[in-house]
Amino acid sequence: MSASRQVTVHTSDCGPVTISCPAWCAGRHQTGEQLVDLGHASNDIELLVETERGRVELLHLLFGSYPFSTRPADRGLVVAVHLGGDYFDFHDDAALYRLADEVAAHAIRIRAVARQLAELQRAEGGR
Repeated sequence: MSASRQVTVHTSDCGPVTISCPAWCAGRHQTGEQLVDLGHASNDIELLVETERGRVELLHLLFGSYPFSTRPADRGLVVAVHLGGDYFDFHDDAALYRLADEVAAHAIRIRAVARQLAELQRAEGGR
């Protein structure tokens, strides 16, 4: 993340607009969008898992904001999390902690399934 900086982005409805990018912004802004769609996004924070075919993305997160949005909730800083093929915005740390708790609960379930797999394989004379 770099220091705050100014960038000029060409919008379809307001022409060139100079905005201040927050320090966490990766600086990739789409030219030609409407002003309300102009947003800031950080680099992806990828959560990868190892599989028999290599590392794959479990989910990814990024910081974002849409300072010119018509929806006030979108103007502030959020963490967008890619889940189930879509992005979901988390507006505060409490929401992210709840997500982390749910992921941890799923890890407990995966461990239970791993134990069940080992038991079934032993019963079948496998591994």
